[in-house]
Amino acid sequence: MVTIDVRHPEASDAEQMYRQVIDAVAIAAKQANVEGSVIKEWMFGGLTFDAELVNLVRTVAAEKSAAFTLF
Repeated sequence: MVTIDVRHPEASDAEQMYRQVIDAVAIAAKQANVEGSVIKEWMFGGLTFDAELVNLVRTVAAEKSAAFTLF
């Protein structure tokens, strides 16, 4: 199972990112010879992440030497 959170200040960009994620799931499933599907979607207010939360993720990722990418 994979959880993906797609947000962007511009709704049209968020929609494009969402479509790219859906396409990527299909491609990855095909390459792995498995089934892949979206089992649940939900939306909520606010298109941008809380700055304090982003900083916390950056800090923990750095402490754990984990990859972190913010688009």
